[in-house]
Amino acid sequence: GLRSMALQAMAHRILFEGNRAAGVQYARGADRFEAGARREVIISGGAFNPAVAVGLTILGKSAVANIWIFLVAMLAGLAAHALVYYPLLAWLVGKKSPKVYLGQGADAILTAVSCNSSLATVPVTLQCLHRMNVSPQSSRLAACVGTNLNNDGITLYEAMAALFLAQALGFDLPMVKQVLIVLASIIAGAGVAGIPEAGLIVLPLVLAAAGLPDHVIIAAIPLIMTVDWIIARARSGVNVMSDMLVAILLDAGHVAPAAEPATIP
Repeated sequence: GLRSMALQAMAHRILFEGNRAAGVQYARGADRFEAGARREVIISGGAFNPAVAVGLTILGKSAVANIWIFLVAMLAGLAAHALVYYPLLAWLVGKKSPKVYLGQGADAILTAVSCNSSLATVPVTLQCLHRMNVSPQSSRLAACVGTNLNNDGITLYEAMAALFLAQALGFDLPMVKQVLIVLASIIAGAGVAGIPEAGLIVLPLVLAAAGLPDHVIIAAIPLIMTVDWIIARARSGVNVMSDMLVAILLDAGHVAPAAEPATIP
């Protein structure tokens, strides 16, 4: 109907203007263009989907086909960070064994994964820290304040997603741009709220820091959205584990005030 025709016209306009701005030769008849490495994209068959057409044409079929590599790499990185680094640090510095850290904190981790929000998991996190014999002062400081400032999962996600999209699009990122991506990811992780899909909201800011054009960022977001719902739950679990680790470390460094000697009348 009219809506489908309007969507088709809008998609073709985005393709033409974006490709012309990037110096790309656009052939409408075959939906083929050359950019940088003379990449070819052909869209044929099936019902027309403007979002898929824009994403395939600008990003290339290779980027879409290899999105599973990004998914596996992202989950592997989060798993190594959460299951190796966190328990080791809690054991060596916080004096909490991996059995205590992962076993007593399992309720908070599973709640964060299921509801996809570290903020909604705060009550369960406090209960888990209480079972670990962490002081209420350290627990409240790490769980309540850390939910807004300590988001390791989002920081890792933003950096890896920006690097993946830049490489998929053929952008050569010098070391300065990579450092800017890391700094932007840290700022995004510290400033974002603990709500579902929060990492996807600030991802355009990190992509802009990488120097990607606006029309490419608009087309790249739908590509990440296909797997973001899986990664988002892993990010929330990592964020909660990070909050519990900070509480354990704060409690380990907390020195209890010495008891005053009893005075004999």
